[in-house]
Formats: sequence, structure tokens, C-alpha cells
Amino acid sequence: MQQLYDYWQSTCISSHFGISYDGHGYDPLDIWQYVELWDGSGANCCPESGTSPFFANRGGNANVYTISVEVCTPNTNNQGLMTAKQEEALIYLIRWTCEQLGIPAQHYTEWWNDYETSHDWIHPWDGGIGMHRCVSPHNKRMCPGDPYYQGQMDRIIAAVRSGTIPSGGNEYVDNIHDKEGWLKRRWEAFYQRCNQTFGGNASIPRMNTGICEAWKEQMLKGNDLGAVMSEEWQFDDKMFQDFTASQGYYDLITHDIRFTWPQ
Repeated sequence: MQQLYDYWQSTCISSHFGISYDGHGYDPLDIWQYVELWDGSGANCCPESGTSPFFANRGGNANVYTISVEVCTPNTNNQGLMTAKQEEALIYLIRWTCEQLGIPAQHYTEWWNDYETSHDWIHPWDGGIGMHRCVSPHNKRMCPGDPYYQGQMDRIIAAVRSGTIPSGGNEYVDNIHDKEGWLKRRWEAFYQRCNQTFGGNASIPRMNTGICEAWKEQMLKGNDLGAVMSEEWQFDDKMFQDFTASQGYYDLITHDIRFTWPQ
């Protein structure tokens, strides 16, 4: 999952979620969330010729109206099936996302994609559940590959519709709600911004400070102070830190921490 995160950072694209691989001695299965549900990711892009009726109707950049999941396997040509635990995790993740956003799971649609009859579980107007190959049937035909597309996905959809949470599914809840991970990635947005400005020489500001802890509390309350834009700096009896949407300061005498928003 860290490698996938690093890859997303290097390419400036991302999926919303990633599901790790649990075979051949790899770490226990995990779900990481890279992008919040209310933000667009960068994994799907634009519908091609032969796309699903839903994407043909919506048009534009599919990243702004889709939620994407990347499932990691060692099979580089997308021909391998997911493991049983990965399948269970994906069922849980689809159900959780559909519940959060009111996405329907009961639809089924067939269409001609320029070379064969294809199908997904997306209503032409109301949305649903599909695959990357539904958006881009030519460029991303193997995303996912045929074994997954022709059998495993049918089984997954049936399980999603059954309304039962897979055994062990609850173990993924804390991973999906990874607040610390989300905050750390938000904090590290500074590095991405400053790397472009300073030619790759910027360092990520420390997170073991009082201002950072106060920033975390405000962000989790829904008060978006923005990404950090500087390391702490001192002026008189206060320590200051700049953010894209505010400025925080720590009073060295009273020990108060406050944030100010530009008018």
C-alpha cells in the first residue's frame, strides 16, 4: 500500500482506495484510502468510443463522478484472480461506499463496446457499479482482466446485493476511516507544493509540534485550515506557522494556540 501511495505521488494521479495483496508472505490484508469520497481522484479519466451507456450519457472527465479502487496482485497482465480475502474486502468496500453515497447496486446493463457485447451493473442515468474497462473499453480492456470480469465480479455483485457483511469485514472499518493517514497526507501536500517551487529541495515540516496537533483537531472538526506552507518560525514571544487557508500561532508565555483566517 505504501508503494502504491508512493506511485500515486510520483504520477500525480490516484485511486480513492487500494486493497493490498495477502499472498506469498505479504503483510495481512489492508484497505487504504488515498482520496476522500467528496474529492475526485485521477484513475479513470475520459470515456472512449464504446463506453458504457452511463459514461456515454455523463461524458466529461469520469474522475469527478466516480469512486475508484485499485486491487494489488502480483499478476502484471491482470489475468489473475483476487484472493478470497481480497474478494471479501472488496465486497465490504463496495457495500460501504454505496451506503455512504447512495449508489444503487441492483442494476444490470449490456451494450456493444465496438468489438463485443459488454456489461456492467450501472443504470444508464442513475449510476451503479462498474469497472475501468467500462469507461475505457479499448485503452483499459484488461482492467480488470477477463477471468475477473467474466466470473469473479458476478460473484462479488451477488454478495453486495445480498446485504450481508462478509465474515471478518469489520476488521477493515478502522482502515477505511484512517484519520491519521488522511491528516498525514494532507500535511504532506506542503511537500508536493514546495517541491515544485523550490526545485525538489523542500522538506516536510515537523508534525510533533503543538501547532500541528491543534491543526489536526481543527481539520477533524471540519475546519479546513489548508495545507501547511512553512515550518514553525518565531517572532517575539510567539511561534507561527503558515497554512494555505490560515495562520497558526503558539504563545510561548500563555501556551495558547490559535488560528486566524484571512478576511
